[in-house]
Amino acid sequence: MSTLNIGIKQSSNENRKNKILKNVLLITYQYPPEVGGAGSVARDIARLIQHECNLTLVTLDKGHLIEETFPIIQADTAWPFRFLGFWKTLRELNLDQFDDIIVNDTGASLVAARYFPAHIKAKCWVYLHGSEPENIYIKPEPIFRLLGFKKKYTQLLEHCKHIIAVSDYMKHKFVSMTQLSHLTEKIVVITNGIDESMFSPLKVDLREKYNVKTDTRILLSVSRLTTKKGYVRKLHLFKKLCEKQPLFWIVIGNGPFVDEFKSHVERHNLQSSVLILQGLERKQLVDYYSGADLFWLLSEYDESFGLVYLEANFCGCAVVGNRKGGVPYLINEGVNGFTVSESDDQEALTKMIQALTPNTFNSEKIIQSVKNYSIQKTKSSLLDLLKQ
Repeated sequence: MSTLNIGIKQSSNENRKNKILKNVLLITYQYPPEVGGAGSVARDIARLIQHECNLTLVTLDKGHLIEETFPIIQADTAWPFRFLGFWKTLRELNLDQFDDIIVNDTGASLVAARYFPAHIKAKCWVYLHGSEPENIYIKPEPIFRLLGFKKKYTQLLEHCKHIIAVSDYMKHKFVSMTQLSHLTEKIVVITNGIDESMFSPLKVDLREKYNVKTDTRILLSVSRLTTKKGYVRKLHLFKKLCEKQPLFWIVIGNGPFVDEFKSHVERHNLQSSVLILQGLERKQLVDYYSGADLFWLLSEYDESFGLVYLEANFCGCAVVGNRKGGVPYLINEGVNGFTVSESDDQEALTKMIQALTPNTFNSEKIIQSVKNYSIQKTKSSLLDLLKQ
C-alpha cells in the first residue's frame, strides 16, 4: 500500500530565520471541541510547539474541529474498534518523515503499541494522563485484554523516546502501581499549565443569560460525563443543598453517561435547576468559570492533575474536589477551594455550604495562589525535549 507524504514545508518568515525545523506528528483520540483533560492537553501541546516545528495532527473524525494553522487529519472510525480506523489513517502517512511522534492518550497508545515498528516507536513521546495504570495494568478493559495491550504498551514505553507524566503524583502512581521501576528515570514530568490570555476573569452575568434569580447561587462542573466522574453523588448532594438555599447547576461536557445523567435529573425532578450543555469549545468555558459562584468536580478517579480546577481558579472561581489523587496538590484549603472526603457526604455538604457562602473566597487571592501553573513553564519544558 502506498503511503501519503503530506508535503511538510518550512514555514514563512524566511523559513523562521532559516532554522531547520523538526517534523512532528501529534496523534490523539481526544481533541477540542470535545471536552476532556487529555484533549485539552493535546490542544495546548499543539499551540505551544506549532511555531517551533512543522506540526501535523491526527485525531478522530468527530465533526467540526477548532481551526488551526497546521494540517489536521481526521480518522474515520467506528466503536468499539476505533483503533482499526485510526491505524488505517496513520498508515497512509509516511511515518518516516517525522522526527518526533507525540502519542497523547490511551487510544493513540493502543495504535502505536500494536502497529508501530521499533524504529517508529523510538521517535515517540508517550503521555501518562492518569488512568493508564488502572485501565491497562490493574483492571484492563475487555478489549485491552483481548488485544494483549498490557504487554505491547510496556514494550512501547521501553522503546519510546520520552515518557511524559502530567504531574509528580502521576509519575509516582504509575511506577508504584505497575512495578515498572526500571522506567523511573525515563519519565519526565511536564505539568500542563494554564494560558492566562485565555483563562482570566470576565464580567459575565449567567443569571441574566439563563433567567436565574439573583439570590440563586450558580454551581459549575466541566468534564467528560462518565460514571466515575461522581455525577450521581453530586446530584444527591445537590438535592440536599437545594433544600437549604436556591441553586442552579450548569454541567458542561459530553460522554457515555450523558443520557443516564439526564434520566437521574428527571427522576429527582430537578430539570429546572440543572442545565446540561454539550459541544462547547474550550474558549467558551471562560464565561462559565467567570460567571459561576463555585466549581465542583467530585471525581472518583485518582485524577493525576486536574486541569479544570486550575482553569476555574485562573478565572477567579473557587473549587471543591475530592481529597484524592493529584487534586489536593492543587487546592490550598480555604484559599482557592476545599477538598472533601469521597466517602463522607456530611463533610461534603458542610464544605459546600461554606464554599457557597458569599465572601468565603476572594477572587484575587484565588488567582494569585495558582500563578505558578503558567503555560510558559510548560512551553519551556516541551521545547527542551524538542531540541533533543
